[in-house]
Amino acid sequence: MHLVTDITHRDGRAFDQVSDAVDDVNVLKLKLWEEQSKFDAEKDKTQFRQYEDACDRVKNFYKEQHEKQTVAFNINARVQFKSKRRARMGIWEAMEMLNTLVDESDPDVCLLRANSDITTELSQIEHLLQTAEAMRRDGRPEWMQVTGLVHDLGKLLFMFGSEGQWDVVGDTFVVGCAYSDKIVLPETFVGNPDFHDSVYSSEYGIYQPHCGLDNVMLSWGHDEYLYHVLKDQSSLPEEALAMIRYHSFYPWHREGAYTHLTNEKDARYLEAVRAFNPYDLYSKSDDRVDPEALRPYYEGLVAKFFPSELEWAHIRRLTEHILEMCSTTPCSDLRVCRREGVTVTPSDLTLKPEALPAALTLDNRPPRPVPPHNPPPVVHTRTLALVLSAPIMSEDAAPQSTLPYPPIHKDKKFVVLSDWDGTITTRDSNDYMTDELGFGPVKRREGNVEILSGRVTFRDEFRKMLESVNANGHKFEDCKAILRKNIKLDPGFKDFYNYCKTNDIPIIIVSSGMEPIIRAVLEELLGDTEDIEIIANDADVNPDGSWGIKYRHPSRRRADGPSCVCSGFGHDKSQAILPYNRLPDPPTLFFFGDGVSDMSAARHADVLFVKQKDGGDNDLAAYCNREGIKHILFSDFAQATPVVASVVEGRKTKDEVLAVGKAYH
Repeated sequence: MHLVTDITHRDGRAFDQVSDAVDDVNVLKLKLWEEQSKFDAEKDKTQFRQYEDACDRVKNFYKEQHEKQTVAFNINARVQFKSKRRARMGIWEAMEMLNTLVDESDPDVCLLRANSDITTELSQIEHLLQTAEAMRRDGRPEWMQVTGLVHDLGKLLFMFGSEGQWDVVGDTFVVGCAYSDKIVLPETFVGNPDFHDSVYSSEYGIYQPHCGLDNVMLSWGHDEYLYHVLKDQSSLPEEALAMIRYHSFYPWHREGAYTHLTNEKDARYLEAVRAFNPYDLYSKSDDRVDPEALRPYYEGLVAKFFPSELEWAHIRRLTEHILEMCSTTPCSDLRVCRREGVTVTPSDLTLKPEALPAALTLDNRPPRPVPPHNPPPVVHTRTLALVLSAPIMSEDAAPQSTLPYPPIHKDKKFVVLSDWDGTITTRDSNDYMTDELGFGPVKRREGNVEILSGRVTFRDEFRKMLESVNANGHKFEDCKAILRKNIKLDPGFKDFYNYCKTNDIPIIIVSSGMEPIIRAVLEELLGDTEDIEIIANDADVNPDGSWGIKYRHPSRRRADGPSCVCSGFGHDKSQAILPYNRLPDPPTLFFFGDGVSDMSAARHADVLFVKQKDGGDNDLAAYCNREGIKHILFSDFAQATPVVASVVEGRKTKDEVLAVGKAYH
């Protein structure tokens, strides 16, 4: 038995107040399928939440939630869910764990506290039991009762390492398209970078008309988390899963938003969710319940729909320890190891083992297998694109390269490695080719959604993007000429290059693009740059000028035979940087990147620079913040040059420049 997580110490009462406030704010008049629910028929519903009169605490909560729930964050949240190891515990044990919390986004908490005759300060387990008991009194079916019992267990996210309260509770909404004006406090979305994105702010965004809610991303929180936990680990009917996933989706089931995205199946779900919500909201001020007296009945009910133990996705806190164990054999660009049998000793935890719930354990079995038609999803970099399956590798596993690597610089004191597209350049050259010469931005984004769903890898979809350019008759040399004209250099890179050249510092470009195109654009922008090494993919060019990408790491198998997806990107960048770390006297490594595809290499750099972009496209920065990876934010290489110089010239140490955290004032 292995302990699997350090539980995050947080203000449980503050969280509970926020959660209760969110729920009370959303009290509404609903039908219970074709009849009004009995238990709430006589209640005074006017006392509950009015957003305009809400307390500042709730408004501040929603402002933070609306600014931070970006497409980039939501993709990474789902990656974290599907790629981490699993904690195991039963439903009642999960309820008891949740009960240690006493939730901050609902204005009615303030209003109710002002009325001494009204209180909603219930423990989490009491709210769950009150919801289930209200359904039981109304004669609702057992599956609906048990749904009421478990519907808020997703709030365990708060204990498993969420970013804060904003990614656990609160009304949910669709990300990746225009924000509906039916969302509470819609004006606060102006602080979200997606609000200013031309695609994400359009009516349909990355989606198709009437694609169905099954095919959209809802803002990540306890509803989405629990839905993903239970959908493959219970015998609950579809209506129950809809109640769990959509009960906080008020812009849809209360205000009628997103009809341009819903389909016929969603109409059935809507009836179920509207039937469920009065029990969730209006049961809170009922008479108190006795959890121990009710436990036998509900444990019997739980046994009908759930296994004795469920796997609960563990969220982030173990990552650093596992990555240290894997530092010489990186698993993939995602850098999440899922090897079996990882043991975490008590010294690895910030909590003593006896302080952890006994139910929170992990045996040495692997996570539940993912069906072949639905491979594990992964991560993205720009515009929802780069997604990578987290493979399982043995201790000696590494992707097998079909292309040679340049000799490493054993005698240098400093080495610079940098991503190309979007880091040294101002625009991604492959996106440019696809949008202008291939099947266009709409289909490219449709492919991104397929990547997000886990049905395809980035490697396979990226190949389709480039094949569309070739299929339209654009020969390889023509593509190079077009990109030479249209791709621009970071305004400060030329001076940075000259500084490195003067000080005998090698520059190595590490890219998921194609070396011949990178070299052509680089020569156009900088002239003779043979001293800049490029580690990237290649191109297979036919005599007639037609072409295709040749991946550096195309194989799905290791050289010794066992099946293993080695790189969902087709190029594992960590393999370019790790040889330097293995030297007896390694140089100081500066690494520059901007996206998720840079993660594996970035983690091993001595000084990591993360590029900030207009519109807040900072996927790598978000990842580093979550994983505790120190880095320096910069907007262009003119800002980075003096920071590098201060280390090279001995005026500052690596730790001193990393402590500042940015290359600008």
